[in-house]
Amino acid sequence: MSFGKPIIAFDVVYNREATENKAYYFKDSKELIELLYKDKDGMPMKEIEQRRYTWKHIARQYESLY
Repeated sequence: MSFGKPIIAFDVVYNREATENKAYYFKDSKELIELLYKDKDGMPMKEIEQRRYTWKHIARQYESLY
């Protein structure tokens, strides 16, 4: 995510949640092969990573638990 590259993920609820439904998802090998040949934009992943997955943000979440 932090490199701004597109994410290709198996289509399960956890992956959709972590990527805010902005990645590219596949359910089987045929869909994966199709995705590998498509032109993809990875910038939404960089924005999500900077907003949700920095150490500063994660540390704040842990502190709020205390």
